[in-house]
Amino acid sequence: MSNTIELLETIGKSASLRYASAEQLLHSLDQVNAPKELKGAVSSGDSSFLFRELGQNAMRAYQGAPQITNAVWREDDSAEL
Repeated sequence: MSNTIELLETIGKSASLRYASAEQLLHSLDQVNAPKELKGAVSSGDSSFLFRELGQNAMRAYQGAPQITNAVWREDDSAEL
């Protein structure tokens, strides 16, 4: 598992790996003997391979953009949207 985490960290830090095609990334992962679960996730685009490697309770990062509103504050401390 620690090898998978280290490889994911390396991919995240390297723009050439982060934006590589699946084929290019798989080639790089083969070079470093990456775990089959990580290679399966890359080749299929299915994150369930990583859940098997890291455990079902792996944390998920929030992928949505923060909600931004345009509010105008009035003197009576109420907002008008």
